[in-house]
Amino acid sequence: MRDRKFKAWDRVKKEWVTSFSISSWGEVIGIPNAKDCVLVEWTGLHDKHGNEIWEGDILRGREPETEITTGELRMIVGDAFVDYAAIRDAIIDNKCIEIIGNIYENPDLLATLTKKP
Repeated sequence: MRDRKFKAWDRVKKEWVTSFSISSWGEVIGIPNAKDCVLVEWTGLHDKHGNEIWEGDILRGREPETEITTGELRMIVGDAFVDYAAIRDAIIDNKCIEIIGNIYENPDLLATLTKKP
């Protein structure tokens, strides 16, 4: 069983908050403006550089003999999935995946990367 880690994106201050706790009934403790924050969970996975992959991260991966693919990592009931199958397969197989941003600090990145010419 993996450790459960959370961090919060403060939508007003535009910064990550990591010093807080979550009560057994789900209340965020230690963030005065918790209503202005979005909680994200660590997936339990790491990219090829050893960085923790979090919900909302934008990942780039390459499967052998395929082009570079990008996608946003999302969590559903504790399971991680990515919008694009090539990245999902590469995460499962622990291949060449790297974090290139996230939907909070880089909201336009995914749209820019996936835009068709």
